[in-house]
Amino acid sequence: MVMKRYPNGAAGDFFFMKRAPSPRPEWIELCYIEHSSGNVIDFPMIQDLASLLWVVNLGCIDLNQWYARCDDVDRPDYLHFDLDPVPGASFEKVIDTALLLRQGLESLKMPCYAKTTGSKGIHIYVPIERGPTQKQVWTFAKEFSHALAAQAPELITAVYVVAKRPRGRVLVDYNQNAWGRTLASIYSIRPQPRGDCLDSSKMV
Repeated sequence: MVMKRYPNGAAGDFFFMKRAPSPRPEWIELCYIEHSSGNVIDFPMIQDLASLLWVVNLGCIDLNQWYARCDDVDRPDYLHFDLDPVPGASFEKVIDTALLLRQGLESLKMPCYAKTTGSKGIHIYVPIERGPTQKQVWTFAKEFSHALAAQAPELITAVYVVAKRPRGRVLVDYNQNAWGRTLASIYSIRPQPRGDCLDSSKMV
């Protein structure tokens, strides 16, 4: 996982940290991942209570995991759509977009699961059988998002450039499916005043 550390608590600034810090307990498992730059980064693997408490003690509040497992970091277990309201769009529009997205995925016999983001949008998770590369998953998500936007142009946009997004639409963001990107996991506490959890119990 990528560590998102809040050294001064939820109300303070945060920073992302990829490499497992040293010194660290010898029982922290590592996943060595080579990046395009040639650097090999030793990410911590959080798989038990002790390692979870360790990373929380480092100031990590929301937990940001990879889409893939360590034995094959190029082949994810799920894909993801982030439904984000552009200024002028209501949460009701986000819900309408989620329902249209579900309809499109169901036509492809792909089940999906929704959760709130802890902010203004909805995350849609689509579990997949491991096989396609992360690049192939990203390509599918991009094409699906643009096809969905073409069906409901007054409701949905898939335009990634902020300045070009039309007001009052809901962005179907597919770019978090790119290799190396992470998301706050389900049931993860968020740095909000009420400490909201992400809700993965609702399926749209």
